[in-house]
Parts: sequence; structure tokens; C-alpha cells
Amino acid sequence: MLRNNFPPWQSVSGCFRSWKKSRLWPKMHEKLDQKVGAAGARHKEAWAGMIDSQAVKTTEQGGPL
Repeated sequence: MLRNNFPPWQSVSGCFRSWKKSRLWPKMHEKLDQKVGAAGARHKEAWAGMIDSQAVKTTEQGGPL
């Protein structure tokens, strides 16, 4: 689901896997997080999450657990 101006998904996936395997991905994330925090864009401890609704298993019946 990449935009049209990205390389083929295989190339993007290969780069990501390489960065993740070499532990570069967490370092890049940490650096970007520091820059955003230094710019005062958000509170240092503020985090948000996202869940892909198609990956979440649901039940047929709702209600309290």
C-alpha cells in the first residue's frame, strides 16, 4: 500500500529489513524522536498507537468481558 512515488515494495521491504537487522532502524527512530521532541512538537512521554483493523480478531458477540 505504498504511494506511487515509492520504489517497488520489494525494494522498500529489503531496505527496511536490512536496517532492522543491522539495528539501524531503532537508532534512526530515536534520532527522529529526539529532533521532534527538541522542536517542542509534543511532550517527551506522549505516544500514540495504531492498529490495523483487518489484523484485529473480533467476536461475533459484543459486550463486557
